[in-house]
Amino acid sequence: MLSMLRSNLYRLIKTRSTWAFLFLYALTVYLGASFVLFVASNTTDSSYIASSSSLSITAAQMYGKALASTVTVPIAASVFLANFFCADFKTKAVKNVLQAKGGRTSYALAAVVTTCIVVVAAMVAAIAVAEIAYRTLGFAITDYDFAGLALLACQVLLVSVAYACIAVFLTFVSGDETFSVMAALLVSSGLIESFLSMVFSNVFSGFPPLRDCLDGYLAAQVAVQLSSGAVSDAGGFVAAGVTCVVAVGLCVFVMRKRELAK
Repeated sequence: MLSMLRSNLYRLIKTRSTWAFLFLYALTVYLGASFVLFVASNTTDSSYIASSSSLSITAAQMYGKALASTVTVPIAASVFLANFFCADFKTKAVKNVLQAKGGRTSYALAAVVTTCIVVVAAMVAAIAVAEIAYRTLGFAITDYDFAGLALLACQVLLVSVAYACIAVFLTFVSGDETFSVMAALLVSSGLIESFLSMVFSNVFSGFPPLRDCLDGYLAAQVAVQLSSGAVSDAGGFVAAGVTCVVAVGLCVFVMRKRELAK
């Protein structure tokens, strides 16, 4: 697994598309800060910004907007990783995992570790750019509650890894770049969850627990809570953690069973 992980990291660092993608992502974070500046001049909503008159914003609000608003970390990481691992299928390099005993499982686990590294890198980049962008645009950053920010970062990390692992799983299933990228975008943006929530709220109207589960699932956490800098209750962490475990298991299962000889 370590050799496969080293190979993935080498590709991440040496591939130009990685840096191009990172630049575009950093640009969207900066543009997102510019949009916040525009909205701040026309709103008095304290949940959106601490003070519009003095351009004051709390650190939690800033990080929430940087990590879970506009182009979110889950979306950016999921789309990038779908494209990244599709290259292995496109070039037939993935067939090399057949040459060693346990190669399939090692490949899947190396992909999961790579996924975690990409998510962390995206979060660090978003936070760094946000700090520079908001200060450059004249915002005063207040209330650096490091314990609260750590919890926010942990939940964003769990949700992002969950979505990204689902994207990798779908990539392993199809191996097709177009399908994988589109599926990653649809899933990580929350569109699939929103559709299922709408369907199940009508079909299972007499079973509120299922509806409540979807109403508070990953997409709702990103859209309602994390994007505003708020952290959900323990149930949100559990939902994201369980999704991560299931997605990792599916990645390993598919790679162990998938036909790669062709």
